[in-house]
Order: sequence, then structure tokens, then C-alpha cells
Amino acid sequence: MGTATMTIGTRTHGAMGETARADARGGGRHVVLGATGAIGYWTARHLLDRGERVVLLARSPERARERFPKDEPGLTIVAGDAERAEDMRRAAEGAATLFYNVNLPYPAWHDSAHGVVPLLGHAIAAVADTGARLVFPGNVYVFGRVGTQPGLVGEDQPFAAHTRKGRLRMTMEGMLDAAWRERGVAYTTVRMPDFYGRYVENRLYRPLFENALSGKPLTWYGALDVPLELIDAADGGAALVEAGLDQGSIGEIYHVPGAARPRRASGCGRWRASVGLDRPSAASPRQRSECSVS
Repeated sequence: MGTATMTIGTRTHGAMGETARADARGGGRHVVLGATGAIGYWTARHLLDRGERVVLLARSPERARERFPKDEPGLTIVAGDAERAEDMRRAAEGAATLFYNVNLPYPAWHDSAHGVVPLLGHAIAAVADTGARLVFPGNVYVFGRVGTQPGLVGEDQPFAAHTRKGRLRMTMEGMLDAAWRERGVAYTTVRMPDFYGRYVENRLYRPLFENALSGKPLTWYGALDVPLELIDAADGGAALVEAGLDQGSIGEIYHVPGAARPRRASGCGRWRASVGLDRPSAASPRQRSECSVS
């Protein structure tokens, strides 16, 4: 596991928490969405390790039980679908915090009925009705092409997404802002780079690790001399919990970096070396680059 450092920023619209903070519950139980995925699993794991009461809303309780096979005090697994507003509200009833770790495959993001916007809308409605606080994992898509060197962004960086996914994420964060302004919804944003680690199922990054283990070339799309920042999902879950349990974090944006920002070539070298394949990298002249282990 890496060592993530939490950077605290101030939300541009001021003391958002002053209104919502009085209503946000301290203590109580915590609802975790997406607990069969990597960041959801680690959020729940860290909460349980702290002795907190945790409710997992899962479409497949059997799969959730595979992630948490032991009978643990404080853990409740509830059958339900985050795409159903009534299931979301039922899970949030009486909860202090709702950790929004649910995600959809990229092709489904823009679905007007079942995509990421209506999904977040169900969560916002649930916390607005029940008084729970929402903890939201942000990403860097919203920033677009950043002109700063070496591409670092602070909490006050303006949004300037230039891709469909980035603009959609801007819409989602705008929904949270509007929910605070119009409905007094308390929320905290924890922004992180992409994840790696246990239970991460990412079709772009997964082959890097699988190929390293099998001695195959490590293929990367793009130039190998560009820095790549990743965060261990375990560290990401810890950051979400740290922010989510702190009542003073309501209304704040936290940028949580990875433990390092290696260039892709050196990152490939580290992955090869970690499995005993200490051989040089070779970049392809094509758009797709290979960190060769042959």
C-alpha cells in the first residue's frame, strides 16, 4: 500500500457546511454503495476496522458476502439496487453517512434512464430525505487539459472538461452543489487519480499487472515519458473514511494524490521488477507503447 497524503481545500462557495452541518448526524451507521468493487470494498473494510456500523447495499448479497466472508460485528448486507430510488432511500434511513462508491461501465454512463446522472440523483434524493451526509469520490476528468507544470491541480483549479466523460462528471458535481444550495444536502468530495490494487477491474490497467506476472510485454497507450499517477484503492478507501467521519469536513474538497507519480516507463519497470522481471523498457513508435519484457 502506498502512503496517501490528504490535501485540504476550501470550497469556492464558502462555508457550505454552516447550514448543513447542524443537520448532519454524527455517529450512527454508514451505508456503502458499490462494496463489491475495489474502492467500495476498501471503504467498508476501513470503516469496519474502526469499529463502525456498516450497511452494504448490494444487488447480489452473495457476491458481497464473498468479499466479507466472516461474520463481523457491525456489518449488515442489504439486498437492493442503487438504480432503484426506493432501495437507496431505504438503505439511507437512519444512516449518518452514505459513501457513494457505485459506478457503471463507461458505455452506460450517458444512459438517460440508467446512467450516472440518474444514479447520483437517487443518492441525492435519499440523503436529502433522510439527513445523511454524502461522501463523493471525485476524479480529475473535470479539469480537462491542464496548462500548469507538471500538470498538478489544486482544490481551486477551475473545471474545464473537454471530453464527454469529463463534462458528465462536471454535471454530477454540479448536481451536488445544487443539492446543497437548494435542499441543504451535506456532502464532502474526495478527489483522487485512477485506482490500482486489489479488486480493481480496469480493462486499461489490469493487463499491465497480469502481463508482468506472465512475462508478457506490458502495453500502454500513449507516450512512456508522461507521468502517470495512480492511487492504491486501499489508500483511496482510507481517505474517504477519514473525510467521511470528520464532521468538520462537510463542504470541503480534498485532493488525495497517489504515493508517487512515476513516468510510465519507470512505472512499467517497477511492475516488472516486483515480479522478478528486471529488464529494460522499450517504447513503440506507434501510439501504443510497449514496456517490453522479452
